[in-house]
Amino acid sequence: MARYDELLNRLLFEDPSKLDEDTYLLSLYIDTHSKSRSQIETSINSFLKQGYEKKEVLKKKDKVKKAITERVFKAIQGQDVFKRGLAIYLKFTLEGNIDSLELVHLHATPKDEEIYIGKIYDLDQLIWINNVTRDALVIHLEINDAKIYLMSGSDFVLLKEIELELDDDVRSFVNEYNPTRGRGGIFQSGGGKSMEKKRRDFLRTFFNEVIKYVKSNYKGDSSIDYIVIFHSTAYDFMSDDISKKVKRDIVVTPLIYSQGIKGKNELQSYAKKKIEEFERALKRDILVKAKKKNELYVKDWDDVCESVNMAKIENLFIALSASKEGYVKDNGLIYTQPVTESRKVKNIAHKIIRKVLEQGGKVYVLKEKGLIDGEISAQLRFR
Repeated sequence: MARYDELLNRLLFEDPSKLDEDTYLLSLYIDTHSKSRSQIETSINSFLKQGYEKKEVLKKKDKVKKAITERVFKAIQGQDVFKRGLAIYLKFTLEGNIDSLELVHLHATPKDEEIYIGKIYDLDQLIWINNVTRDALVIHLEINDAKIYLMSGSDFVLLKEIELELDDDVRSFVNEYNPTRGRGGIFQSGGGKSMEKKRRDFLRTFFNEVIKYVKSNYKGDSSIDYIVIFHSTAYDFMSDDISKKVKRDIVVTPLIYSQGIKGKNELQSYAKKKIEEFERALKRDILVKAKKKNELYVKDWDDVCESVNMAKIENLFIALSASKEGYVKDNGLIYTQPVTESRKVKNIAHKIIRKVLEQGGKVYVLKEKGLIDGEISAQLRFR
């Protein structure tokens, strides 16, 4: 469950039929990566002007346009840091009242910089980013040192470092723990069975301290998709217990690896790689099962559009780079060819994703080529 779920649920169901006649919704996406505040403000100002010029109802509404611009820039000025992208959603009236404004820092760069003013929010890109990025807690677990990071898009932030204070007796046997590889690849350590039991008891105690912090701060946090743990070989004996405890106490999917890590950058790189490998295998398995039900599997843009318009799609599979010009009606129906009272859009992929989610279906964005036939396919609920 990625970070934008709550916002999407709020904005997706802004029913155009319930909006007052003089009320409109503005959606704006800007690339802010490696740009100065001045460049960002110039870009926002340019897109706002484009949006005003395209919207007939805003002609000669200088007071309204001024109110929108001032409200947007007031929100921007309150921001200290910009990430990969910025999304702005604003509700306004033709009297110049600003009913609400949502300013969202995006952890991935928008596919297109664009503005849309109409009776619905254009949430396609937010939905897209929400389905291709993942948030995870990443834990580097050593004998008496644990570093806990939040990986959010391209950000990798140290949240907590945990180290227990040790009395002399405990410190001696913890410091002596230096496992060596024996015959058959089995790790051994000196000190006899009694000392080994003390060491294992200490490691369990230390890991419980780590889980206590995670549980008190992140249990029930729907923005966390995974907990990725890289532990030293000292913890090999309890690797299964670590996985079970994370599932039970935090209720988040655990990815556990016995692997030496050198530094923060390597930790981030490995964590991202392991999540991608896990999701690739998961998506491949779901897709293979979908293809086996041939009568419920469709695999081109026309069939997918027809199916989504009839609310048939259970699982949508779409390539990360999928793009297709098409047409959309005000009632949300999507087509590959022009139909009466439809408007042309650059990419119906976003529109299809949005509609599938609205209908309670699931979306699987695939980075790998060749897994699906073409760019898009779907498993149907029924024929």
